[in-house]
Amino acid sequence: MKDEITLFEIDRKETFPSERSFREYLAQSSVLHWVLEHYDLYIAVAVMDIYDAGSLERILNKNNFAISERFGTIWRVRRISTLANQAEENFEFYLAPDWENGIACFYTNFRKTEEIKRFLMPMIGKTPNIDSFVIYPSLIQRVLDQVFEEFPLGRIKEFTAKTTPGTAALSVKRPDIKRTMMYWGDDGIDTYPEMHDSYGTAIVRAVVELPESQTKFKLSHEGVIALCNGDPAVFFELLDRFVLPEAKRQHAIVTHATTRYVSVGTGSRAYQVPIVFPMKIRLRTPLRYYRAESMLQNTFDESKFPALSYFLREGSLFLDAVLVDANWQNHFRVKANEDWIKLLPGKYTRLSTLLRFYQMVIDNLDPYATLEVEG
Repeated sequence: MKDEITLFEIDRKETFPSERSFREYLAQSSVLHWVLEHYDLYIAVAVMDIYDAGSLERILNKNNFAISERFGTIWRVRRISTLANQAEENFEFYLAPDWENGIACFYTNFRKTEEIKRFLMPMIGKTPNIDSFVIYPSLIQRVLDQVFEEFPLGRIKEFTAKTTPGTAALSVKRPDIKRTMMYWGDDGIDTYPEMHDSYGTAIVRAVVELPESQTKFKLSHEGVIALCNGDPAVFFELLDRFVLPEAKRQHAIVTHATTRYVSVGTGSRAYQVPIVFPMKIRLRTPLRYYRAESMLQNTFDESKFPALSYFLREGSLFLDAVLVDANWQNHFRVKANEDWIKLLPGKYTRLSTLLRFYQMVIDNLDPYATLEVEG
């Protein structure tokens, strides 16, 4: 029988006024020494449009979770077992909600491929007003570039890179082949650019070692980062400088994208006029007609965004489509040309819809696409 994992303990006398103070406590105390001897410390980052504790607690309860302890702004949350005396049902995490910036961080030493995948990610994925932060390839590359500038002896020990229709055109070797490449070794810093230049792959996961601080950490496109060993202060600094600011930026953009109604006229002649604030996705690889056609016929359906209607024009590319989010049964409009895609939300379009659509573009069209505020 496998050993049961338990969540790392923190002093019950502690009260944290902010997530930063929680991280400072973890970095300075001996708590993480025990964790990193046996496990990895995982932090899952989510974007949300939930702004009060009661609403978030109800979502936890609905998904078989309960708050077991409160340490000021930090909650200890446990899974309510649905199978009596089953050790594999045990799962806990510390939750740090940032109400002002619309993000939430989940801290745990349970396993990413087991408990996190089975219990935490499904909860995030099936809640309409919360979804995983999108760690896109160019963000991973930006983090790596900065890390290796500051830690010249740093190494990429492992990485996973993939091709998409948007990157395949960059490949000089058999661009028609779809690839996923996994690497283990000591020269990942040199190997990844070579793979990118030869095969058009985009990095989606990296394991980095920094000999200067004896630190090892992981970055993943799934919105989860991990400290494997070494200096927590170095790891938390990366979180503060790169991950959390981008998560806050994504929250600001997707919550700005709404349909708002304003009253026009007075008295019996007053009526409501919708004003749409789109979410804009800037493409680095131009969108071609055959790719837009394939998206309409295959990708949208496979990603649970079937098209109700559409108009597609060749030449100077123009796409205008009405899509349905099959998960939440709301519809929205998409307009696109070669350089950008605009998502025009409907009255009931949810935050999860916007982030999942962006993730779909990253995964299936252009891994270097970026979010922008429109209007």
